[in-house]
Amino acid sequence: IVLTCMHARSELNRIFGMAMVRLRNSFDIDTVAAVTSGDTKNYDICKEFGIHYTTEKNKPVSDKFNTGLSILRHFPDWTHVMILGSDDFPSNRFIELQMEGRDNDFICVADMWFWGLNPKRPGWDQFYYWKAGSSRIGAGRCISRRVVEVCDYKLWPPGYNAGLDGQSVKRIKAMVPDLKSYSYTQREVGGFLIDIKYEMHISSLSPIIRRCAPADPNILWDHLPGEECEALFRLREQIKEDNGL
Repeated sequence: IVLTCMHARSELNRIFGMAMVRLRNSFDIDTVAAVTSGDTKNYDICKEFGIHYTTEKNKPVSDKFNTGLSILRHFPDWTHVMILGSDDFPSNRFIELQMEGRDNDFICVADMWFWGLNPKRPGWDQFYYWKAGSSRIGAGRCISRRVVEVCDYKLWPPGYNAGLDGQSVKRIKAMVPDLKSYSYTQREVGGFLIDIKYEMHISSLSPIIRRCAPADPNILWDHLPGEECEALFRLREQIKEDNGL
């Protein structure tokens, strides 16, 4: 099952909804979202694309994620939860690779792609590949039901709006000392996960740009369905038009 959060950015979340329908149709994977209270556009997107949702205030973001996670108590048949931002787009091959590691409690990758679509932040309209070195990436990580239950459906400590991945790992390791982990470099085995750095993104590209390798955005066509690629490229053109670029 996929867990995400939504706040504003309905034009990008609509494309994310398309991707989640793909995961449901291809892998029988459901998606759960914690949506900001009163964000009716995203309520409608969840309904349109069959995403289960609950509502919560937007901040602290760690509390919002935990609220979404609590919905999983009502889902009987799941083994792992995958954490995705609503600006993260996984290929089908990425899902297959994550599923291959399902004997583990904690499955993550060491690399991913980024596309800067926020004209007010560094990296605008730049497409990058990043390998994280010794650290592991938060997007797309899968966590076993055993760990979720040991942590009482609270994978994040309360009160955080930034550094969520590290804080979550710290909490999990403290609660589950016998954690069984698995990680890999997805580019070496054909995986693809991209993070769209759009407006209101929690973290910018600034800290990692110097460690990223430039890449061609047309790689999207090799990994994602045409309708999702077309929608992402249309979004870029709309952003350019709206900002006179």
